Amino acid sequence: MAKVDDDIVAAIRELLPRDGTPMGNQRMRELIAEEFGIAASESAYNTARDWLLLEGFLTKGMGRGGSVRRIEAVTALALKLTLAAQEIPEEAKRPKPKQADIQVLLSQRKTGEPTKPQRKGDDGAKVIAYLQAARQSMQKAMDRSIASHADQETLYDQPQVSKDKLRITGPFTVEAVPFPTVLALDEQAPANEADVSIARSGESSRQHRWRDELLKTGIRGKGGQMLKFAELETLPSGEGFRHLHCNGSLDTGERIVVSFGPEHAALEQRQVELAMREAGELFPRPKMIVFCAFNFDPEAAKDIDATKGIVALKAQMNTDLLTEDLKKGRASNQSFWLMGQPDVAVHKTKDGRYQVEVHGFDYFDTAKGELVSGGKGKIAAWSLDTDYDERSLFPRQFFFPMAGAKDGWNKLKKDIKAELNEELLDKLHGTVSLPFDAGDNRKIAVKIVDDRGIESLKVMALE
Repeated sequence: MAKVDDDIVAAIRELLPRDGTPMGNQRMRELIAEEFGIAASESAYNTARDWLLLEGFLTKGMGRGGSVRRIEAVTALALKLTLAAQEIPEEAKRPKPKQADIQVLLSQRKTGEPTKPQRKGDDGAKVIAYLQAARQSMQKAMDRSIASHADQETLYDQPQVSKDKLRITGPFTVEAVPFPTVLALDEQAPANEADVSIARSGESSRQHRWRDELLKTGIRGKGGQMLKFAELETLPSGEGFRHLHCNGSLDTGERIVVSFGPEHAALEQRQVELAMREAGELFPRPKMIVFCAFNFDPEAAKDIDATKGIVALKAQMNTDLLTEDLKKGRASNQSFWLMGQPDVAVHKTKDGRYQVEVHGFDYFDTAKGELVSGGKGKIAAWSLDTDYDERSLFPRQFFFPMAGAKDGWNKLKKDIKAELNEELLDKLHGTVSLPFDAGDNRKIAVKIVDDRGIESLKVMALE
């Protein structure tokens, strides 16, 4: 039997957490080397650990490579008192070896001498078996004590199913209801002194960063086209411009104004209306107005598409603009994309139902300076809400025109492992919807996603 290294034993006693926190055997060996400069081999460490195990100082635990944890003297005494009132396990019912035999065995393990029988019928194996049975009983008693006194927590992993509710959510959806609070008059913070420095902050600072990015990168269009700015200046909000933020000109000479949407919300219909009104007060009147936003309210997008007398464009802002500290300032950044206008037609069938056909996108051609039809070839997906309530989009039909034989609905069927109607799947690959009845709101909403991932929404009223 290997000799017990007293230095390793002392190191384990010192390093093992006193609060009973387990520590992996591999980590303990690393700490012995770092703190005490002892290169404990696996066999030497195991011998010292087993010595402390028989001594009642520590106990083994689970984990990769095993673990150990300290048994406090008070805990050990309580466990011994608990065991006195419990049934002795089968392994411990054998005749208890005398104390002298235990002392001789421990002395032999420490000095490394071979274990020899002390008397007829009593040997070291019986002593070890008794000690192991006693240790296992102590461990079981300690586990029962922890289970009976530890805080209880109820885990709900099988919620009840409510069939009268319909919930649609994404993997990263966070729902919250604002809770308005009003402070008492005596709790109001004193007014801050005006900041007379030229540094900008808050909304103004964000809009200046977006303006600089827009001037640097321009706006990308379809087929590699670009809207490049020759100059772009900030409009002073103190002169009545609260919804128009930039004024400048393209490299082709046309005058253009820009309105930025909010940082964490959709650009709303009210901002479109007021920005158009402010643009009409400028002289000379700009030829183009661009609304840049991360998301567009459906009614706002509808008003922009229906604008007459001035070229109104929508530009999708890349969400990378929300991480200024991570984004590199390069002219090749794809920060702004021109969004197309959906070309959608509604037909009435002979039986009085309705059917929607998507003809494609109308894109702004930077070379011609006008909207041109983009066709159906670049529609990656589109959805139809047959009863749009002007608050939320509920896609009742979904189509994948560009999907291959193994993509689209076929891939979705495989991923969700569901049984789908094969006859309907063949009809959900094109650009013509299934016939439907008019809903209570008598409005439809069509959302189209092109091959670049840019979304556009078209809201139409039924006859």
